[in-house]
Amino acid sequence: MSSATRYMVVGMPRSGTTAVHNTLRGHPSVSALHKEVAVDPFLTQGVAIFTRKHPKTRPSISSLFDLMTSTQSVAEPEAQGMKLTTGSNERARAFAEGVRTHLPDVRIILLVRRDLVAQFGSLVKSQETGVWGRHVGESKVRSAPTLELNRYEFAEYAIEAYQIRRILRSMQDSHQILEIGYEEVLLSGNLPTHDSLFNFVGVEPRRANWLTDRKLSPPPESYIENYQQLLSLHNRIKRSLENGVAPETLRSAYARPLLETIWQKARFWGQRPGYAAYRLEEALRDWMSEDRRTDS
Repeated sequence: MSSATRYMVVGMPRSGTTAVHNTLRGHPSVSALHKEVAVDPFLTQGVAIFTRKHPKTRPSISSLFDLMTSTQSVAEPEAQGMKLTTGSNERARAFAEGVRTHLPDVRIILLVRRDLVAQFGSLVKSQETGVWGRHVGESKVRSAPTLELNRYEFAEYAIEAYQIRRILRSMQDSHQILEIGYEEVLLSGNLPTHDSLFNFVGVEPRRANWLTDRKLSPPPESYIENYQQLLSLHNRIKRSLENGVAPETLRSAYARPLLETIWQKARFWGQRPGYAAYRLEEALRDWMSEDRRTDS
């Protein structure tokens, strides 16, 4: 078993996980996996995903963690880690359950972005343009178009975001957690000298001079046309949740009209005929398997 401190950088997509991960990964005493790790199958199946003959095989997740994070050339690492993102309640729950079960000693670095409108807009922008990060000095030709975000999609996103945060924050009952605010730390430029980050994973604090460029984060008002309207919606949702309104009640209150829902789903599947056929075949296969089990 490795004596190095184990850590995980986790948060919703576009919350700053990559910046924190790169800051830690560049430290000479840290060994970390370069790419993002998927919650499922890493914490749900382990290498069983590769063992078709023995699908129930569940090797030690802790050993798999050490193997995956030892890829960097560090002779005797003082810390080993990886980055994961949780974009849904299901993945957040799978993360919490998997870590509690298999990695009781891992330290968690949680990224939280207070402005959910900006976070959602950044996600939509990246999905539409295929550009997941721009840095100082890059060509301005790649500037993103302005967006008018769907208020129903944002409402669902915001409600789920607060549920994800609640699940991840609840892990402080069993694990050490360092919460980093996107606006307070990343936007203010404090991360390269953020000593508490290095202290948290047990390595010597130092200036992160391996970060040679700075990621651009334009004001959300510059590319989100209805930013102020969604900001007001966000504040109403936040107040309702703080006052004890159930997420299911809020989902009903801010639900998309039925006709728009039907149209949205029809457009989604119409643009993905291959995926639609695959999901239909998968559903039929599951139904037939269930039917056979019932008959037996």
